Amino acid sequence: GINAEYGKQWYQRRVRAIRPCVRITAFSGQELSLEELSIRGFESCKANDYNMSVLAVDHYVYISAPGDLIIAKPRDTTDKVEWLRSKHRYEEALEIVRDGGVEKHSYKSVGQLYLAYLRDRGQYETCARLCKDIIGEDGEAWNREILAFHNCKKLTILCQYIPIHKPRLDAWTYELALSSFLQIHEFKQFGEYLEKWPPEICGQKALINYLVGVVKEVKNTHPDYVYLFKCLALLYEYNEDYINSPYSELIPC
Repeated sequence: GINAEYGKQWYQRRVRAIRPCVRITAFSGQELSLEELSIRGFESCKANDYNMSVLAVDHYVYISAPGDLIIAKPRDTTDKVEWLRSKHRYEEALEIVRDGGVEKHSYKSVGQLYLAYLRDRGQYETCARLCKDIIGEDGEAWNREILAFHNCKKLTILCQYIPIHKPRLDAWTYELALSSFLQIHEFKQFGEYLEKWPPEICGQKALINYLVGVVKEVKNTHPDYVYLFKCLALLYEYNEDYINSPYSELIPC
């Protein structure tokens, strides 16, 4: 009797209580939410030490323990967006913040997290396609995205979406984008963008120097080698430098 009761009390003191949690389930039994509670002194609490009550006026839930009190309130829109972000359900979060009015979250801030999430998972095509809608005319954000694609060695995928008017980006971004085609020897695509993009953003001397190096590297070893000369001539033309053009001997003095 006495020893058994003492042993039971000793055991209860030695066993560490688990952290309490609130689990919400639907009538079907499906779990909708599971939240662990940060209650002070829970290690020494037993189940019957906790009490839960609901105040009908504000729908707040009060959870009390001997050493603490927690007040739970219904989730608002900001809470929902944060929860969707934590679950990587960015498309749903974007729909909520699209029209604004959500504290702490904007369409752009959530969207840029989504872009990073897509890049991290190798979904470069989807990421590139969404850039215009999410980034808009934010030049600095475009610069960061171009660098991110460059670091992943996937900048050629983004090129068709890079803005050339609104906004007009820094010259180095276009140089980096064009040189990405040269790095993988996609010379015809390089030429297509060279002709499509305005001369003032393509005719950088640094790009000319880079192309000269590529020409020397692949001399007579690539089927599109001759095509590179046409691209080089076009870049010299953009710079009005006809003396150094590979076709300079054809230009009358």
